[in-house]
Amino acid sequence: MTDEEILNARPGKKMSKSIPFTVKPGAKKKPTPKYKELTPKEDEFVQKYIETGNAVVAKRESEIRTRLSANDLLMKRNITEAIEERRNEMWNRFMEHAEEALQTQIMIMRNERASFKVRLDAASSVLDRAGFKPAERKEITGANGGAVKFEDSAATELAQRARSLLAEKVNIIDI
Repeated sequence: MTDEEILNARPGKKMSKSIPFTVKPGAKKKPTPKYKELTPKEDEFVQKYIETGNAVVAKRESEIRTRLSANDLLMKRNITEAIEERRNEMWNRFMEHAEEALQTQIMIMRNERASFKVRLDAASSVLDRAGFKPAERKEITGANGGAVKFEDSAATELAQRARSLLAEKVNIIDI
């Protein structure tokens, strides 16, 4: 490999010392292997997994009879691809509706015939979703509205242990 090839190599790209080859003109690219379709039970497993997010529950509810564990089912390529594909579909549908909802909020916010309160609520909603929502503050009170007392037993034990070690060290030094 020449110095120029080393300098031009991208990070993470494997550099080979093999001689470059050329593809014959008109050569067809090998098709990517098509994985087998899901069985009806696997399809039900995928649906239940997406609904619950729990592979064990999904396996039990879909009544798949296999020696594979629920997590092993998730490792099967056709199942993982189906889950990913369905999640992408769900995300795309969600984004379509979210965009429409945002447009509706903006339309209400700009509608001069709407009451000031309605327009203000719409503007606040748009800003909240854009990440400009103010921090929510909550007051926490103890018994009878008094101050809250925090007891951290670990910190107390640590302080006591430190004191005892210091006392031991003083005694050792005195000897």
